[in-house]
Amino acid sequence: MSFGWCLTRDSGFLAQNNQQIPFSGTGAIVSGNRAANMTTAGYGYFTGPAGIDDGGYTFPAFAMDFYFFGTNYGNQLNSGIYWNTNNVIGFGVTTNTISWVANTGRGVLIGNADRRTNTFWYSPVQSNKGFQYISMLLFAQNNYSDGIPNAIQWQIRMFRSSNLQYIEVSSSNSIAAPSTAGAYNITNGTAFQNTFGSFTNLAQGGSYVLQSDGNGNNWTFFNNSYVNA
Repeated sequence: MSFGWCLTRDSGFLAQNNQQIPFSGTGAIVSGNRAANMTTAGYGYFTGPAGIDDGGYTFPAFAMDFYFFGTNYGNQLNSGIYWNTNNVIGFGVTTNTISWVANTGRGVLIGNADRRTNTFWYSPVQSNKGFQYISMLLFAQNNYSDGIPNAIQWQIRMFRSSNLQYIEVSSSNSIAAPSTAGAYNITNGTAFQNTFGSFTNLAQGGSYVLQSDGNGNNWTFFNNSYVNA
């Protein structure tokens, strides 16, 4: 489902569907789109998924806590956090599954389809406005066999504060979103949460945010928004 909301800066609350939800510290979800910055200077090169059609590869340097449905997968705990090259952020033991179902594993499906990752980059842990976060740059093919590299150019930022977490995904302004829509959903390993509602694609230069509590529960989707950090 989609959400109507606005940010009231002075109150320190995010108004969503006429309810007020407190945000953490000076960080906040801001209405509007944040285009991806795809400059790779200062990023590490993630060798595992480069050029891979179907694969799952654990992030080598996720040096901060990040919880998903009550379990901390950051700092390489509990088998860590990984990238499935069919556009899934996975948690725990890796899988190379193409089309995920709810019990494939714990993960966030961001346009899940039969994709191919061309290159993937990741930053060191950064700190800003009460958050720790890691930024990642994805260059990928819309379809594994279409022969068009880098048709997907997305920046993924994963944030953690003392009591909230965010996953922000933004698309480059210089290239259109993938022509084939994919599956957008969150699964706890047992059931899909249907967090994204009817969302099916990320617009050129567009962005969205997923927010959870500090334990990685109660995920909420904010379209056309970004994290002010």
